Amino acid sequence: MVENTEMNTQTAPVAETQTAEINNRPNKKRVSLGSVVIAFTLLGLLALAGVGYFLWDQLRSQQEGLGGNLDKGDKRIIELRKQINTTQTQLTTTEKQLTNITETLNNKDKQYERLLKEQSKLYEDRLKNTHAQLGVKMDHIQRQLGKTRGDWLVADAEYLLSVANERLQLTQDINTTIMALEAADHRLRESGDGGVFKVRAEIGEEISSLKKVKSTDIVGLMSQLSILQKSANTLQLSLPTINAIPPSDQETPQQVTNNKDATPLDKAVDRVLTDLKGMVIIRKRDPNTITVLQPEEARIIREDYLIRLDMAKSALARRNETEFVTSLSSAKDWLEEHFNTQTSDVKTALQTIEKLMQTRLRSQLPDISRSLKMLRDVTKFRLNADQHQSSPTSKSRQNQNNPKIITKPQHKTTGATQ
Repeated sequence: MVENTEMNTQTAPVAETQTAEINNRPNKKRVSLGSVVIAFTLLGLLALAGVGYFLWDQLRSQQEGLGGNLDKGDKRIIELRKQINTTQTQLTTTEKQLTNITETLNNKDKQYERLLKEQSKLYEDRLKNTHAQLGVKMDHIQRQLGKTRGDWLVADAEYLLSVANERLQLTQDINTTIMALEAADHRLRESGDGGVFKVRAEIGEEISSLKKVKSTDIVGLMSQLSILQKSANTLQLSLPTINAIPPSDQETPQQVTNNKDATPLDKAVDRVLTDLKGMVIIRKRDPNTITVLQPEEARIIREDYLIRLDMAKSALARRNETEFVTSLSSAKDWLEEHFNTQTSDVKTALQTIEKLMQTRLRSQLPDISRSLKMLRDVTKFRLNADQHQSSPTSKSRQNQNNPKIITKPQHKTTGATQ
């Protein structure tokens, strides 16, 4: 549009000069020139209009292309902003996760440090206890190595005295107890130690007191019970017993059937009678008759009597006086109930049982623990004296030979805790 206006301004003076020249010419020529000028003017205007339209169309197309490019750029900017926001969100989440992981690791580190401290303290305490126990064991070994033959004999005598007390209290075996006391006295005499003189005197008194005790003859009592058991089969029962008929006195059906003189009818009748005898038993009841025992009943009565005597034997072996007397009393009652007390054998058995019932299995035993207590007191006194004498020297010797025996474990444990 601007170019068209400039062209109009430039052509205006030219047209004016041409019109002036035409006016000066003749009229015919003036008309032809005017039409030419008008034609050229119209052509110029059309040309300018076409050029202007072309330029306007180019400018519009450029503007449309520029607007589309701007829209595409805006969209890409929006997408980039969204991606940036997403990336920032992911970064924030990652930072939170890293923070949580860091806190977890710190907590784990603190927990491990605490556990290490506890374990190191525990091992340190154990090490100290082990060191103390080793010291005690070493002192004990040194004392054992430093013992003389007399010390070993005294220790052996102490063991024998403890055995004597156990035998007397548990089994009341007086003979074995006296032998153990005499053996202990012999060990103390061989030791040649003058400090155990009072202990030997006490042992002598205990031996004499044990010899005064009347011990129960367990073996003799067992033999008496065995005699009673052996005589049980010869004792007469209070009721008569049916004796079995010997097989030789009975005529069996086979003997009857094998009789050559018997006819077939007799043999058949004998078989029927034999079967009827086995099936039917005829008994006569009389109020004046005496009850008779079957052989099986008599055997059961004698076995029951033997069982009561066996129970008395078991109680005697265990020195259970109450059970011993109870079993004998039961056997006595059984004899009086089921056996004939008028016979001499039953009377003798009853007298023997009554005598056994009056026997005391447990005697009043003396106390023999005083000698053992005295010997242990002497040994304890000497042990304490040896410890007081040996402890300063042993500690100084240990510090001189190995002065860092205690500090080394402490350095290791403190290093572990650090």
